[in-house]
Amino acid sequence: MTEKRKLEDYIREKVAESGYPLEIEVSNTLESLGYAVHNTHYFQDPETKEGRSIDILATPFFESSIKFREIVPFESLAIECKKSNNYAWVFFTRPNEYNKGLSPSNLMSGQCKSSIPNNINPYGTSMDDWLILELYPNLHYASFERIAIAYHEVKNKSLDKSNKRSSTGRQEIFEAIIQLTKFVNYRIHGHLGLLNEKKKVSQELCCLMFPIVVFDGDLFEAKDQLGELVLERKNHVLLKTDYLCPYCRKIESYGMDIVHKSFVKEFINEINEDIKNLEIIISKHQDSIGIGAQKERDAKQKGFVFKSR
Repeated sequence: MTEKRKLEDYIREKVAESGYPLEIEVSNTLESLGYAVHNTHYFQDPETKEGRSIDILATPFFESSIKFREIVPFESLAIECKKSNNYAWVFFTRPNEYNKGLSPSNLMSGQCKSSIPNNINPYGTSMDDWLILELYPNLHYASFERIAIAYHEVKNKSLDKSNKRSSTGRQEIFEAIIQLTKFVNYRIHGHLGLLNEKKKVSQELCCLMFPIVVFDGDLFEAKDQLGELVLERKNHVLLKTDYLCPYCRKIESYGMDIVHKSFVKEFINEINEDIKNLEIIISKHQDSIGIGAQKERDAKQKGFVFKSR
């Protein structure tokens, strides 16, 4: 084997160990399913004011059959791609308390927001909370009986003989989660901020973003059964994570999908159903909400504020 061939094989091996081939593979799958894909998408960290990027921003490119007049839905997928040969990812789960009557806004308050004024809601809650309550039963999140609340990385000693910790592991999981929460937070508040800066708003905006980590490696769920830790290999885990919003200074929650690379296509089809359900719900309420929102804005311009009932 020539030196040139050896070098090419070495480079190919090292590149294959990174997450870049996975990012290209996921991007191609998304495009084949009707998404517009933006790779290495830039954003500014709202806390450090430094530039960052996420691996993939994907927006549905397929045309909706629903015509929106008063409320325009804005949906997108924020994706980080990770690969590990030396570490297994383990997620510790507990029963999905949101299916027991507790508010689902505690799971996805940071990833679903709207420009709709709160005071038009007859239930006395924020419009964002009302929207989540309407949406949640129709999203894939509700199908999870258990939700991950913690995670850990476990070194595979049969593959990694060294005693050194790789950059692929718990720190990488944490960094992927932080990267996604910051991006989703930045993008949603950015869109709503630009909309609210307009002197006259002709349409309301509803933002729903799906933060996703696609993982190429061994993925496990860990759960307690009668005091014994049980491991089960998984292709999809839902993780709950919280983040202090630098814009509204509230602790907000996110449902983070951890998806194995082998399950990406099936998962995107689930997301497509979520998007359809969001648009159906918005279409059902768009006229009444839109009229109420415009009245609220007109009243504010005249110095009046409607009170929630």
